Amino acid sequence: MKPSAFLSFDVEALPGRAAADPIDTLVWGRLNGEEYGIKRICRILREYGLKANFLIDLSGCLLYGDRVIGEIGRYLLGEGHELHAHLHSEWVVRTGNQR
Repeated sequence: MKPSAFLSFDVEALPGRAAADPIDTLVWGRLNGEEYGIKRICRILREYGLKANFLIDLSGCLLYGDRVIGEIGRYLLGEGHELHAHLHSEWVVRTGNQR
């Protein structure tokens, strides 16, 4: 029987987790001229013929803008992966942008 696995990755850039540019550092994983984020993960998955589930944090729309989060989502969908949403609602409250 062929083993099966469910691979899931959180895609989020919560404030305070990176010294600068949380999206570039925590999502794209750009550090010291190398890339350790979602593009590298997708390359590894492609190499092994695997698909994964990526959970994008919708509070990122409020923190960084719809365009930035949309770009991330389009990239992951373009790679053929599942894209699901979750919400760190505490950041909606902390930013004071409640409607």
